[in-house]
Amino acid sequence: MLSETQLAIQLALGMVFLLSAASKLRNPMEFSRGVREYRVVPVAFVGPVSILLIALEISLAIGHLTGFLLVVVIPLGFAALCCFAAAVSINLRRGRALPCYCFGSRNGETISTHTLVRILFLGLGELFLLGTPGLFVRSQIVYPGRIGSFSQLALAMFWATSILVIASWLLIWPEVVEVLRGRDTHFANSKE
Repeated sequence: MLSETQLAIQLALGMVFLLSAASKLRNPMEFSRGVREYRVVPVAFVGPVSILLIALEISLAIGHLTGFLLVVVIPLGFAALCCFAAAVSINLRRGRALPCYCFGSRNGETISTHTLVRILFLGLGELFLLGTPGLFVRSQIVYPGRIGSFSQLALAMFWATSILVIASWLLIWPEVVEVLRGRDTHFANSKE
């Protein structure tokens, strides 16, 4: 069971990194402006750092989704998430209300403790994967060694998606409760 859980978390992290990189690739100039707005990188390095971050997220997505070089990808993913958390924390301490740019868009959420909690969840996922027995002994592509059929791959992707949905709901739990309360109120009013 543990290897299935690890695989689901690995794939979930890969999907997050893929979505994040893909959205930044749609408008790399805007993402570069976002890196500049955070004011944690010297202005002269904003362009190269922006390109490096997009390339890093692509590499992390490929590594997590295929299992290729997990021995490098998982610690690198954890380090990247620590850097993202530090950048958000620095700007929160400065009292700045910036767009997150987590998924490339200026119109997304504003950085907040909610952003930090999301990064923490992702970081905990990477830490969980770091505890994978044999991680530093072998580095093979996931599918041949751990998934024997398309149905097993589909099941792993289902659980990875479920993990992401559950984590998202946990992050907005008060809103989920309100929706449930509203639904209960609606049903109660319709019975009268």
